[in-house]
Amino acid sequence: MASDPTQSPRVRALWISSDFWEKPATGGAHYSRSVLSALRASSSVEIVRTYVARWPPLSTWRKAEGLAKSFARGSSVFRHVCTDPALAEGLRDGLLENTDAVVVNGSDQVLSIRDVPASVDVIYVMHNLDADYISASIDGLPSWQRGLLALSDEVAKCVREEREILRRAKVVIGISLEELDAVKTKNPDAV
Repeated sequence: MASDPTQSPRVRALWISSDFWEKPATGGAHYSRSVLSALRASSSVEIVRTYVARWPPLSTWRKAEGLAKSFARGSSVFRHVCTDPALAEGLRDGLLENTDAVVVNGSDQVLSIRDVPASVDVIYVMHNLDADYISASIDGLPSWQRGLLALSDEVAKCVREEREILRRAKVVIGISLEELDAVKTKNPDAV
């Protein structure tokens, strides 16, 4: 694939989103539909398959499992809690068949990208830079929750995982030019 997948002839792509971004009540739903529509209208990107990841029900067990995986693997609790286990399995077992690229809508399913072979390009639809968004969100939490997040190193883990996808992405799509400029410093080769 050429260095700019949007300029190559007919990139066959798998669109990965989560049910969270499909809900009309979330602010990202309109943005997600707009990006998907623009990609479908593009003469060079053909969405050949769509996968809507399901956030597993948020139970005490799921939170405990996410916490255990976080400590064992050094990754964020949040992403372990919301990652669709069937997505990782599907990526290993044929979901990527006949695709040149994966379009990842938002950072919640970013852990699954580790199962995408290097031969498949990644296009990342960035809703916000995690470092900025998380910091702003944490400021509004009670002090005991901010303390727990600091002790767990959760923010640093989320930022590290976001950097991983930003380094891997051939193309980054975003709504903030300021954020896209910041991304360019992290991955100068991305479009």
